[in-house]
Amino acid sequence: MSNPLLTYAIQTNPDPLQASPQTGNSTLATLTIVVSNSTGHYINCQSISFGFLQGTNARDLFADSTGISVITPTGWSIHQQGSLFTATPNTPQDGQIGPTSLVFMLSNIKVNEQPGTTPMTVTEVTTTSTGSTNTGTQTFQLAKFPPQFFVGPLMANPVNIALGQSTTLMWSGSSGATYELQYEDADGNTVSITHPNGQSGQPLPSTGSYTVDNLLANPTVFTLIVTMQVGGDDSPLQVQRQAVVTVSQLTVDFEARPTTVPANGITKLTWRTTQATSCILDPGNLTVPANGYQYVLITTGSDTQTFTLTVYGNAGISKQAQIIVSVDRSIVPTATISAVGQPGQPGKSQGYSYEPIRGGDGGYGQPGASITQRCTLDPSSKPAQVWLIDASGGNGGPGGRGSDGTQAEEYGVGGNGGDGGKGGDGGTITLIFDEAGETPAGFIVVSRGGKGGAKGSGGPGGPPGSDGKPGQSGKDGQVILTVGTD
Repeated sequence: MSNPLLTYAIQTNPDPLQASPQTGNSTLATLTIVVSNSTGHYINCQSISFGFLQGTNARDLFADSTGISVITPTGWSIHQQGSLFTATPNTPQDGQIGPTSLVFMLSNIKVNEQPGTTPMTVTEVTTTSTGSTNTGTQTFQLAKFPPQFFVGPLMANPVNIALGQSTTLMWSGSSGATYELQYEDADGNTVSITHPNGQSGQPLPSTGSYTVDNLLANPTVFTLIVTMQVGGDDSPLQVQRQAVVTVSQLTVDFEARPTTVPANGITKLTWRTTQATSCILDPGNLTVPANGYQYVLITTGSDTQTFTLTVYGNAGISKQAQIIVSVDRSIVPTATISAVGQPGQPGKSQGYSYEPIRGGDGGYGQPGASITQRCTLDPSSKPAQVWLIDASGGNGGPGGRGSDGTQAEEYGVGGNGGDGGKGGDGGTITLIFDEAGETPAGFIVVSRGGKGGAKGSGGPGGPPGSDGKPGQSGKDGQVILTVGTD
């Protein structure tokens, strides 16, 4: 004997079975046996037998097997010999069991009057493709509760909740049994509830409700276990009811397109979440909506830029998703939009003089002009077109050289050098992205402040003149990345 190749499920009506007196208004029971094949290939079945114990004891199902009627699936017949029911296919083809289940129904069963647990033995005979025979046996224990005993369905309200929320379980049943609730938490631990407050006090009632808070596992399957001890040495009777609650999970989907950009290039970050109460995007510690997108300028000096999206949900739950965008410095522009400011003029350098004359200061660099450009971002890492958009400020002019005192007289004093000019500020660049507007392209965006002019040197002399001051650099311009609204 071995285990069956097919899978068997037994349903009873009433559920659970009830012991019944054999006189008067006796209760007639029905057994529905569902036979299925989960192997993924056809099984050649010669016969399936259902065996029961007959008698008046607690381990017997019925005292009288007469009058039991059987409904078989199409293509099958059944033969009864006392308490043994043997089903056989009418043709070999009918015995080929595939993905379609077989359903056998035994009705008008006069359950005997002794509560207890009775075995039902299933024996199947199958053949392999080579013609060898396999006999598999499995025994199921059927509980017979006292007459009129009932357990209604386990109900949950609501059955669909957000992460960390609660549901209320409701049930009803006969007294005289022990009621217990069980479910598995998000860590895989079994939680057992046997008392209303979960700790002590009166046991769970036969009819009642219980609210479970802070549910995190999806799905959460609740089981009501009803146990009754009967007389003698028989095992306790048990019946179960289940309810399933769907718990929406905290999820995050985070992507960047393109994933490779030129230095000072642009990528588009897109994210979608469920059950998020807040989201933080780094770098920048930016609060962003639960679902959205953002165009980002990659200004890192390294070869990669890491973006981290942290999403927070109920019950202190959080999740993170990261994206790494690579910088490819070999990507060069194919076209340019330039509004770079003009450089400052150099300061006047002095000749020789009996009196020290300071060199002229360098001119200020001009600021970069503002640029507003409507564009469409190419999401590929190898765009055919790459636009350089540059609104950097002009560099400051260098300071002039001070006068040369030694040329005027032997110990003439040299003139001081002029100061370098201030660099121009970068201009404001506003890019308005339209997903279906312009020809898609990659972008290199630069709006640096111009460099300050070099300091003018002091003229030689006895003593020589002092060098001037280097010019201040201009401020980097602002880059605004927006989305078109028309």
